[in-house]
Amino acid sequence: MLVDGGYGKQWNEMKASDWPSTYQSPFYPNIFAAGIAFAPPGSISKPHVTKNGTVITATAPRTGMAAGIIGRVVAFNIIDMIEGKAPSHYESMSEMPGACIASLGKSIWNGSASTILMYPVAPDYEKYPEYGRDLKVCDLEVGLAGAWIKRSLHTAFLYKMKGNLGWSMIPE
Repeated sequence: MLVDGGYGKQWNEMKASDWPSTYQSPFYPNIFAAGIAFAPPGSISKPHVTKNGTVITATAPRTGMAAGIIGRVVAFNIIDMIEGKAPSHYESMSEMPGACIASLGKSIWNGSASTILMYPVAPDYEKYPEYGRDLKVCDLEVGLAGAWIKRSLHTAFLYKMKGNLGWSMIPE
């Protein structure tokens, strides 16, 4: 679904301000889209063109941590509207951090996982001219610690989803 982003631009014309921030439909103000429900306004990196002319583009991740952050923004904006106010909460993917832990083996004893941190998720070439991201924050590590972190997060999120005691203290 199209939301409050700047759509229709080429990759090299995209700016940080083109990324949605309220995730509200410009056509139906009472409709919002979070996670994979909203259409990204563009690619997060230069598209690759194969020998056959097929264009391959990388889009921003809209699941996991990003979906949790966007869902919270949308929920607070819906509350604003129910209370008769204009949406006041914003979080663009060009201002949002991202974290991902990808399993590379099932065992927490000898498996591993890649742990990826990125800021911002969608590049901001005005603020970070060379790469579009803050390289002091961005990191990728592979190892056993990632497998333990992934297991811990899965356990915590399942605990939270069940609504067990103290669930609201577990972050997104």
